[in-house]
Amino acid sequence: GREGFVLLNLARSWADVAADKLTLRGSSLEGPYQELAYGFDIHVDHNRRVTEWGGCEAKRVRVGPLTALVFLRKDPNAARSLNLNAGLPPGRPPLQQFSSPPPTSSPYTSPSRSSPRRSRSTSYMTI
Repeated sequence: GREGFVLLNLARSWADVAADKLTLRGSSLEGPYQELAYGFDIHVDHNRRVTEWGGCEAKRVRVGPLTALVFLRKDPNAARSLNLNAGLPPGRPPLQQFSSPPPTSSPYTSPSRSSPRRSRSTSYMTI
């Protein structure tokens, strides 16, 4: 939708897709987005393909097992970042934003093995 989309990997293994083979469904997805929990940026082009992933040119899109990545459209005129901790209940550990390079434990980097398994259980929905 106009505000963002969710990328889901419902498999128990890593999803590893060539970026040029991943076309998102939806009408007006072109533009910059920020992932809500991990804080990394992506860019979707006019053909609904991911051209940047985590601040780098997207060659492969990797999503961890049983992971939902929530992408919110970035306002190109705003110079602020998301406040991930606004409204969290007292006592809940704070969420963290990461900048490039991404941490090795995040669901958008490949695990420490030479060839991640491919998965066809990746889906998404627009919000």
